[in-house]
Amino acid sequence: MKMKTADLGVSILLLILCAAGYMEAGKFTEQAALLPRITFLCIAGLSVFQLVKLVWKPGDKTVPFQWKRVLAIIGLAAAYVILIPVLGYWISTILFIFAAMFAFGVRGKAVLVCIPAGFAVFVYVVFVRVLSLSPPTPFFVQ
Repeated sequence: MKMKTADLGVSILLLILCAAGYMEAGKFTEQAALLPRITFLCIAGLSVFQLVKLVWKPGDKTVPFQWKRVLAIIGLAAAYVILIPVLGYWISTILFIFAAMFAFGVRGKAVLVCIPAGFAVFVYVVFVRVLSLSPPTPFFVQ
């Protein structure tokens, strides 16, 4: 499968999922629905951008679809979901980002440390300090 075909399929699938997610968020309270709706709109906008790019640049070089990378990220995402209740949100998130970056070829030690740590700090500030939301805790702390 060529990458251009995969990009087209993924963009359309994301638009469908965003529409479904946006409608599902309508069942939440207005305050609880705000963040998911913004997220779905952003993802939909990026999917439309990808579709427009595919149409406007038909001569771009096509590359083979990389199944190993897709399977790697699916495996990492599954491990992440399983590890959140075990290790907690913070440790699982840092490990997931580190492993995903490493799996996709990032080898710079500073980058492999700073990006996951920086993301965790960003999420902490925005969600815990500003929005007063608490992330999942590990089972051994509950």
